[in-house]
Amino acid sequence: MMFKYQETNRYFAQISNGLEDIGALELEELGAKEIHPAYRGIYFEADKRTLYRINY
Repeated sequence: MMFKYQETNRYFAQISNGLEDIGALELEELGAKEIHPAYRGIYFEADKRTLYRINY
């Protein structure tokens, strides 16, 4: 059984209120795609290699 995020490579990164735009720029620099800031977080897509880079 796979989780939805494993099937779609779509993730959500939590971030402090007001920093969503800065965080989105950083995710873009790290290679994330389909970046959409939201309330206290950012939705994005990334392959496994990019996701590990973001987490590191």
